[in-house]
Amino acid sequence: MNKNVFIFGILTILLVLSVSAVVDIVSLTPLTATEDSAYNGQVNVATTNGPVTYELTQKPTGMTININTGKISWTPTNDNVGDNTVIVKVTDMDP
Repeated sequence: MNKNVFIFGILTILLVLSVSAVVDIVSLTPLTATEDSAYNGQVNVATTNGPVTYELTQKPTGMTININTGKISWTPTNDNVGDNTVIVKVTDMDP
């Protein structure tokens, strides 16, 4: 399993890739989130094999990800102030 850990403001992001994936996490943008404001993040990957899918295997309440594009949407509340662990599983569909 390939793991990349990034700490962004109030979010602690742990990105986990599936074992069979030939995928590199390039970036997650934006790098900050603000209480009571919409957060729209994008997981950017590079792959040599074709399409990938995205899944949040651990996330704060209300956070979603588009399975095909890697766009993350969330509105953090006061309960989310501090570190939040998010695990994004990226799977190469043509391993």
